[in-house]
Amino acid sequence: MYPLIPDGSVLTLVPAPASALRLGDVALYRSPDGRFICHRLLARRHIAGTTQLGFRGDAFAIPLDWVDSANIMAMVAQQDGIRLDHPARRLAGWLYAWGRWLFSRTRIKLGAWRRQILYHR
Repeated sequence: MYPLIPDGSVLTLVPAPASALRLGDVALYRSPDGRFICHRLLARRHIAGTTQLGFRGDAFAIPLDWVDSANIMAMVAQQDGIRLDHPARRLAGWLYAWGRWLFSRTRIKLGAWRRQILYHR
C-alpha cells in the first residue's frame, strides 16, 4: 500500500461485511491461496448472483485482484491513529491507485509508439 500507507504503519481493523465497503476503502481479505492481503477497493461487479470486489495495492500497476465478498475479513479504519474513512482520503487513494495504473498503461503504449517511430517497426 506504499506510498499512501508506508511499511510499518499500525492499522486498526474493524469487522465489516462486503456491503459496507465503499470504493476507495482499504480492506483485509483472504486470497484464494489462503494469504491475508490488505489492499484498496477499486471496483465492484455482480456475476451469477454473487458480488466480487476488485482490489489492488496503491503501488502496483497490475490488473485487479477479484475477490468473492465472502472472503472479506475487515476494513481498515485507522492508520497510525488517523481515520481512513474520511471521503477525501478515500477519494485520494482511489484516484492515486487508478492514476498509477493508467500511467503505466500509457507509458507502455508511448514506449511502443516511440520504438515504431525511431526504428520504423
